[in-house]
Amino acid sequence: TITEAGNQVLLAWIGTEPEVPYYRDDFLSMVYSSWMIRPVSALAMFQTRAGYLEEQIGQTQDMIETLIAEHSEHLNDPSHWRFCRYHLQNRRLMTLQTELVWCSSVMHKLRKASD
Repeated sequence: TITEAGNQVLLAWIGTEPEVPYYRDDFLSMVYSSWMIRPVSALAMFQTRAGYLEEQIGQTQDMIETLIAEHSEHLNDPSHWRFCRYHLQNRRLMTLQTELVWCSSVMHKLRKASD
């Protein structure tokens, strides 16, 4: 639950301009510099990342399924917090899936370079 004072602060904040998003992912920094290592080593790096992504995709799908099973009546109501959670979880799922496709594409090219 949220207090009335907290509710007022939250409502005031929601109407402000959000800061520019800042993303930091060490994996991407490593990818940028992976020209310095053998393709087989870069491939291993991507395989590890793909495994992580597959695990995260499974967990996110489970959360979405739970929301649907337990709270379907709220998922089409924009005035309910579960509506927002549902759509944010779906965004996360799509982002993870997109990154996994990208990893698969790069791994394919790294395999060809290792032959």
